[in-house]
Amino acid sequence: MAKVYVDDVGTTLIVDTNIDLTSASTMRLKVLPPDLVEETWVCSDSGTPTDGLIDHQVGVDLDTPGGIATTWGTQTGTWTFQAEVTFAGGLVYLGETFTISVFAAFA
Repeated sequence: MAKVYVDDVGTTLIVDTNIDLTSASTMRLKVLPPDLVEETWVCSDSGTPTDGLIDHQVGVDLDTPGGIATTWGTQTGTWTFQAEVTFAGGLVYLGETFTISVFAAFA
């Protein structure tokens, strides 16, 4: 994976949930930035639902076409992520956590 820098816009995160998303009602990434203030980023399925892949493009709010919502901001350090998929009937699947290091410019 290429380095991620603060204020990058357009970085696409693709996460393999290892589950069939055909009946998923919501797909999100739970995000814990270095300041430890939890965020939730809306995702969409990437490819076909049976692939189990979700994605989120940083800097793009999927609820508001063309809107800017998510950003790395100025927070350098380790960001922690966890997929959260909700299915009809309220079943919630949480994926394994993973981390991404975000660097200052020229680092």
